[in-house]
Amino acid sequence: IAEDKFGNLWIATRNGLNRFNKRTNLFLNVTSHLYNVMNAGHNSVSALEIDKQGNLFYTAIGKLFLINAEDLQKPKPKSIPLMDLVDGSFALDERDNLHVASNGSYYVCPTNKITNIIASKKFTDSSIDKRSVLQVFYFNHSVYIISGGVLYSVDESKKQFVELFEDDLSEKT
Repeated sequence: IAEDKFGNLWIATRNGLNRFNKRTNLFLNVTSHLYNVMNAGHNSVSALEIDKQGNLFYTAIGKLFLINAEDLQKPKPKSIPLMDLVDGSFALDERDNLHVASNGSYYVCPTNKITNIIASKKFTDSSIDKRSVLQVFYFNHSVYIISGGVLYSVDESKKQFVELFEDDLSEKT
């Protein structure tokens, strides 16, 4: 759940991206048209975030989408697909950089230059390239990734992931 600069609440659900207008008490599913056009088998929106400029980023149907701030009040805001998000996730940091992990690659891109995220700073690390990324998150001035039961911190200067913790639940015999 996130709140935009107009006071609307944006809610990611398994039935799509929903906007709740607190003044009118009305809900609107703003992504239902995407699924009809793309013939996707599911409507799930798994993540959403709003940057400092008021732009909304969300994931659905295996893609990362953007809704520009000026479109958030429209009856049918335009969803702009930014990139395929294969087994991936994203997070925004305090400097409004978008961090995206997808298909073994990691991207960092300022949200004010988001039109070409694929050409942004990218690096790969053999420790995660064959594992799916469950979550990318930003906490206490650092970016973290959970992949294959392992928690990594992202060291952008060295372009690598630093293993912090492995959740080994297998039985020892």
